[in-house]
Amino acid sequence: MGYSERYCQICGVGFNIGRLRKADEPESAAWAGYGSDFCVNTDCSDPCKADGCSDIARQSSDTDDLEHIAGPGCTLASGYSGWRITVEEIENTLRCQCLAAKLEDWAPEPGDSDFEVEAKHCFLTGISSTSPDEFDVHGLVPVRHGIGETMIENTTQGD
Repeated sequence: MGYSERYCQICGVGFNIGRLRKADEPESAAWAGYGSDFCVNTDCSDPCKADGCSDIARQSSDTDDLEHIAGPGCTLASGYSGWRITVEEIENTLRCQCLAAKLEDWAPEPGDSDFEVEAKHCFLTGISSTSPDEFDVHGLVPVRHGIGETMIENTTQGD
């Protein structure tokens, strides 16, 4: 199966978001959008190095998968620079909340917003603690209208 990604229906940003750490941050402050715990194979070019960037091996014997360390002027597109967004700020972008279709037997519950009660076709789920895994969203909190997990699709009416 090939690469797939889900996008926020409000802002259009993908959930496969990587972050490039600064040199003074711990390894846990870096991650790739998928498949690795840091952005690999970034090919730090001379202009990038001039901006204070570097590529390092996390394990001294592994020079095939180098981690990119962002400098103040980093413009690498494989992740957001730690100089521009903190770990705490980006963690909030990894959570999601979904619009779920109302089934025929849907009934309002305490805590529903007016727009959910009045909406003809949908309501809001709880919020996930992590980004979607491909199509599946797990751990929606609170569980609303019996929905604790769901499958998302980027479709619009008429697709």
